[in-house]
Amino acid sequence: MKPKRTNGVKNISSNDITSLEGIEAFTNITKLIYTNHSISTTVVLGNKPHLKEVILNRYYSPTDGITSFFAIAPQLEFLVLSKNKHTQLDVSNNTNLIYLEYNNNQLTQLNMANGNNNALNFTIVDNNPNLTCIQIDSTLNSYWVKDAHAYWSTDYNYPSLSTDAKNLLMC
Repeated sequence: MKPKRTNGVKNISSNDITSLEGIEAFTNITKLIYTNHSISTTVVLGNKPHLKEVILNRYYSPTDGITSFFAIAPQLEFLVLSKNKHTQLDVSNNTNLIYLEYNNNQLTQLNMANGNNNALNFTIVDNNPNLTCIQIDSTLNSYWVKDAHAYWSTDYNYPSLSTDAKNLLMC
């Protein structure tokens, strides 16, 4: 990918790209779409202060770079990472997040407790057969979708078997 000054949307889904090397040069993008590619390198998006939307579906990459990016990208509002092979995600630093779609992965850990779950209007985290407990703030939203065997939890540190009417579990 040859760097050039790009503002707005960078959709590289229809290209025959096997690496995201060079993506760091696109510092002004607001939306990144990258789907249906197999890459073997870690996706490191780097400093993208204007990036609000990320859609990375079926890209089959290690998760280390993704997790690191979200830790330094609190400005993200829209995040779709479906149909990958990820095992964990922590969006606790993403206080501006309003849409999260992370279904059809291999999640075992998910931390959505960002102190602003009331702003997270839409969440789909189903089809993650190994995910049993999802860490959240005390706020539940009716537009959140998970597997029946998974529970919303406000506390990951103290195991308990009790649930309340809102399907909260202390895991």
